[in-house]
Amino acid sequence: MTDTQTPAQTALTCLGDAPALVALDAVLAEALQPVARTGTLAEALAQTGVGTAVVVPVPDPAADLARAVAAGASAADALADWAARTETLIAANARDRARCVLVDADALIAGDAAVWQALDARLGGALGPAPRPVAQDTAPVAALDRVMAHLRIMADPAAATLAGTLEALSIRAPGQAAALVADAEAALTGHIENAETRIASLETEAEALRAHIALTVQAADAESRKIADLRGSLAAVPRLEAEADALRGRARLAEANAEARAAVLGAALMARAPDPEAAAAAQAEADALRAQIATLEAELSEVYGSTSWRVTGGLRSVGRRLK
Repeated sequence: MTDTQTPAQTALTCLGDAPALVALDAVLAEALQPVARTGTLAEALAQTGVGTAVVVPVPDPAADLARAVAAGASAADALADWAARTETLIAANARDRARCVLVDADALIAGDAAVWQALDARLGGALGPAPRPVAQDTAPVAALDRVMAHLRIMADPAAATLAGTLEALSIRAPGQAAALVADAEAALTGHIENAETRIASLETEAEALRAHIALTVQAADAESRKIADLRGSLAAVPRLEAEADALRGRARLAEANAEARAAVLGAALMARAPDPEAAAAAQAEADALRAQIATLEAELSEVYGSTSWRVTGGLRSVGRRLK
C-alpha cells in the first residue's frame, strides 16, 4: 500500500457488469464525484489532466477467476483472460503511478472500513464516512471456490507473479490471506461433514442392497432347482410313454387271450356233458386272466398318476398335435 497522496480531483474507471460491481460503481461515483468515467486505466490517464487521480477498483484475483469459472468459462480460459487484463492494468499503472489508485473492489463491496479509510487518505480526505456493504443480487463467491481459484493462480508462475505485483500496488485489507484460509477451513469442514453423512447413508443403502441380493440369490437357487426337476421330468417323457404303450399292449393281449380262452372253453362245455372239475379249472383260468388284466391296468394307472406324467401332459398334447 502506498502512502503517496494524490490531488482531490478524481476519475473512475468502468468496473464491469457483475451486479455487485455495478452497485459499487454507483457508491463510488456518488462519493468521488469523478470528473471522468472511462473504460480502462489507460483511457482514464489519457483523458484526464495531470492533477486528476484515477481510482481503479480491482476485484480480488481468486474471486475474479472463480466468478469467471462459475459463469461457464474453463479454468484455463479464465486464467488466461485474467492474466491479459492484469498485465494491461499493471503496464498502465507503471506509466503514471502517482495518479493511479488501485483498490480492492471486493473489500469495498464488503464494506471494509480499513480499506475505505486508506482510500480516503490516499485521495486527501475526499470520500467521507465508509458506506454500508454493497447489496448483492447474487451470492458471493464460495470460500472453497475462491481457494481453488487461488491455487490455480499460484500453480502458474507467471500468474502468481502478476497476482503478487497487483497485491503490492493495491490498497487491500490487512489479514486477507488469514481470512481466506479460515474461510477455506470452514468450508472444507462443512464439505467433510456432508461427505461423512452421505457416506453413512450410502453404507446403509449398500447393506440393504446386499440383503436384497442375498434374498434374490436364494430365490434364484430355488427356481434353478425347480427347473432342474422339470428338466428331469421332461427327460423321462419318452421312457414313460414307451412304458405306457407296452402296458397297454400287454393289457390288450391279455384281454384277447382271455376272450379266446373263454370262447374255447364255452364251446367245449357246450359239446360235452358238464364236468365239474373242468368247469372249475376253466373258472380258475378265467380268474387268473382277469387278475393279470387288473394288474396291468393298475400299473398303467400308476404311470398315469405319476408326477412326471402330470407335469409333461401339456408337452405330450403338443407333440400329438404336431404328429
